[in-house]
Amino acid sequence: MKRHTIVYYLGRSKSLILYDSFYVIGFLLLLFSVILKLQPIASLLTFAIVPLIWHNLVIFHKKQVKKETFILSIKNLLFISVAQTLTVAIGVFLHF
Repeated sequence: MKRHTIVYYLGRSKSLILYDSFYVIGFLLLLFSVILKLQPIASLLTFAIVPLIWHNLVIFHKKQVKKETFILSIKNLLFISVAQTLTVAIGVFLHF
């Protein structure tokens, strides 16, 4: 049985669009969760890392070699996780 990745089925360009879409959807959901008052307003400070995420996405778009660019996905995960955790904590402790 042959195993294929999503890139095999969608193609490279559509897969990159899907990859980027996950980040856009995540940030939009963050915005909506603040609007719906599910998260503190301070959570919006997470948007300060968008330039870092964007920078890594630009590099990833230029070259998709797992050994060289997989780390960018890990860095983005770390940036988002830490930023989200810190901004929610700030919002909870400051009631903001």
